[in-house]
Amino acid sequence: MKLFKSHKSEFDDGEQVRYFVYVKDAVALTIWLRENLDVNGVFNCGAGIPRTWVDLVTAVFTAMGLKPNIEFIDMPEHLRDKYQYYTCAQMRKISDVGFEHTFLTLEEGIHDYVCNYLAQ
Repeated sequence: MKLFKSHKSEFDDGEQVRYFVYVKDAVALTIWLRENLDVNGVFNCGAGIPRTWVDLVTAVFTAMGLKPNIEFIDMPEHLRDKYQYYTCAQMRKISDVGFEHTFLTLEEGIHDYVCNYLAQ
């Protein structure tokens, strides 16, 4: 797997942080909102736990029963000044209106997707 090298000293290669959410969790929130029509607004969806690209790739390899094999490549010049190194959604607003759902961890979501969908 190829991942971008970091071009910021405060982040190691592949340690750029993203906020990943599994589609089944997004569906659970969508269904809950449909069943709770008195709740209105714009809401983030997810567990609110940022993870790295290395975490994601490692989870994929692990779910496939393989040792992680990561190569770091240079980020294209035209993206370097635009690339976000850290993103994370805040989840307090949706929990404040009563949405109680335990989101899958990154590893659980990847395992479900790889083993139950991709591997077939």
